[in-house]
Amino acid sequence: KNSHEMVGIKTWMNEKYVRDVSKKVRKSVETMQREGRWITCVPYGYMLDPFKKGHYYVDPLTAPYVGEIYDMYLNGMGYNAIAINLSRRNVPTATMLAKQRIEDRGQQYRGKVAYQWAARTVRMILNNDFYTGTLTLGKTKRRSINGKKIKQPDELQHVFENAHEAIISKRTYQQVQEMMIARNDDNFRGVRIQKRPN
Repeated sequence: KNSHEMVGIKTWMNEKYVRDVSKKVRKSVETMQREGRWITCVPYGYMLDPFKKGHYYVDPLTAPYVGEIYDMYLNGMGYNAIAINLSRRNVPTATMLAKQRIEDRGQQYRGKVAYQWAARTVRMILNNDFYTGTLTLGKTKRRSINGKKIKQPDELQHVFENAHEAIISKRTYQQVQEMMIARNDDNFRGVRIQKRPN
């Protein structure tokens, strides 16, 4: 009986320790988010500085493709057509670049690599105000360290205007957002890349 009780006490103590650590980590993350310092990844078109933690800059290799994606959408192409266009031209995807950069440092890349562009990736790029120089932290929150991400309401997010160099103007971004809403309302299918043969 005593050994069972000891196991129960140890299990309870371990769980309490994990909960306390989880709470401290979350508080630390929330503090850094409020101060605009919690930068763990940046979207396609930017690069994290490998030597300065939390610092990032425009990636000269991929930033022009972000501009192209916005231009293609404004010129009538849909998400899928843009993804096909980028794949056909062998434009590197985010995971292709991550693999290359990690291997260039002599390390092994363990993640999956997407060699084709996906429509959802294009949509995410078009829907991300990071490209206008705006840094928004705290968009999602986890209840525990490994818990599911929960979307946070706008009033709980931390927004920093002109936090970094923009790739897209605020005007262009706004035009795209308005077009996305209008196309959804119209069931827009996008411009076909090539017409089907009769």
